[in-house]
Amino acid sequence: VLAVSMLVYAFANIASAIAPNYWTLMGVRIVLAVGAGVFAATATGTAALLAKPEARTRAIAVIVGGSTLAVALGAPMGALIGNVMSWRAAFLSLGIVSLLVAAAVWFMLPKLPGTPLPLRERLLVVTRPGVSRALLVTLVALSAPFSLFTYIAAFAKQTGVTQDLLPLVLVAFGGGAVIGNYVAG
Repeated sequence: VLAVSMLVYAFANIASAIAPNYWTLMGVRIVLAVGAGVFAATATGTAALLAKPEARTRAIAVIVGGSTLAVALGAPMGALIGNVMSWRAAFLSLGIVSLLVAAAVWFMLPKLPGTPLPLRERLLVVTRPGVSRALLVTLVALSAPFSLFTYIAAFAKQTGVTQDLLPLVLVAFGGGAVIGNYVAG
């Protein structure tokens, strides 16, 4: 599941790089978000499964911290590639790196036997007490920084930050996210 979801993410980035219009790009980005969401959730569960019981919370923290660090470093690198080359080159670069990550996941992680659950059973988790509220809090908490990422270029322009300085703004924002994640953990 990890390798396949990373492949979806990789090919969606490559498709984003060659998208002929805005609506195609947005459709592909939705597919990309699904791949990323499946990967993140599965990576967290896999880390907990592979870790010894006393190290499970630390393993989960490493996955969450890695995701935060990926955004903290990836967004500025994408902005830099976009400034130097083009936005299409940024998506293509991410797609190529994601293909390498998919291969690494496939070859490096042990193949564990699993018990496949039907989608219906997986979705029924939401009916457990407290789960829907926890998901709502997570949605609201994650919407804030990702909304800012969506509009940060426009925000930077309004505040006088040039395109050349935007990668530095993203590094500062990402660094704050990493520090906040560490302090909260």
